[in-house]
Amino acid sequence: MRAHLISARLDGNSRSGLSKVGQVFPNWRVFTELMSPYAWRMRQAPVGQLLAAILAISATALAQSGPDGTPGPQPGPGATPSSEAPAWAPAPQPQPLPPSQPEPQNAAAPSPVQPAPYAAQPTNAYAQPYGSNSTVTANGAARADNSPNSQRYGYANEDPNRPGYEEPKSNFEMPQWSVRIDPFNWLLAGRLGLELEMQVYKFVSVELVPVFVVNDQPPYLNLGFVGVPNTLKQKSAGVGALAGSSIGVGFWLNGKPMEGYVLRAELTNYSIDYDTSIDHVNYVEREFQILLGQHSKWGPFTIAGTFGLGTMLNSHERCFANDTPGSAQTSGCPNGKQMLLALTPANNLTGQPMGVINLNSWAYPIDLILRISLGVAF
Repeated sequence: MRAHLISARLDGNSRSGLSKVGQVFPNWRVFTELMSPYAWRMRQAPVGQLLAAILAISATALAQSGPDGTPGPQPGPGATPSSEAPAWAPAPQPQPLPPSQPEPQNAAAPSPVQPAPYAAQPTNAYAQPYGSNSTVTANGAARADNSPNSQRYGYANEDPNRPGYEEPKSNFEMPQWSVRIDPFNWLLAGRLGLELEMQVYKFVSVELVPVFVVNDQPPYLNLGFVGVPNTLKQKSAGVGALAGSSIGVGFWLNGKPMEGYVLRAELTNYSIDYDTSIDHVNYVEREFQILLGQHSKWGPFTIAGTFGLGTMLNSHERCFANDTPGSAQTSGCPNGKQMLLALTPANNLTGQPMGVINLNSWAYPIDLILRISLGVAF
């Protein structure tokens, strides 16, 4: 009883499954007729064999139908079915077009189109790659250039002898520089300062001022000496007339070097020997200075005025224990801001004391700086 039910279930499932498979194919009736002889085998065949039989029958049905799904030609009643599928004829090819008729000989030929006139371009309008020795002529053709200038400058457009040549621009800019002197310090104090200045950045410059002692008895040293003219002398304690130098940096407030206002910071170091007939002192002027200057230009000529304050970085102290030059001492003086130098000896007969001079300024250790400079700037 159980075997009969399984057989009936397989029979029903097989028929419904075959019907669905037949609906997939356009010629499903042929598929159903082909399946009827094998129905009794499907009832007892395993599932694997059943699927293999379905695939074989499907291939046979496809072979009897056309490529587009329409039923193929059916054999007659008395014809023997062929095992080979009928061959399908290829689609007909389109007919070639009829040959074109030749044009009559007496027809006028169309006039050729004339090209637009070529506008001659200057030679420098054609960019030449670096290292190329060819130029472009007026009609646009390339022409080799083996001239010495072409070989020398790398390419023809860089020949400086050709018309219209322009010097290639460079990113390098010559820094501003200036050379000046202070004529008043030279004439009154006997010291010639050569102001050398050069731009090192957009608004920054560096100044170097070597000082030369050119007058050993300038008017400034002998002013105010009552009854003792032309007694004090000076000379350089350095190499020859060079007494020393100063170095500083300038910040141009308007952003343009060598013109307008400038704020400077400088360090000086000058060594001067002061001599009289009875005494000698070496005086080292080592100062740090803050200066404010103003520069004006008229073409290459410039005039500058500078004012500022400086402070002495080394100590200057000297005094005498009695009225003799040999009693000089450099420490323990009653007034530590004096740097005394003996000018004349004491006169015991008249009771005149020894004449001295203070080499320090009245505002020591603060020093007042004032200079006016003339020169050129480029």
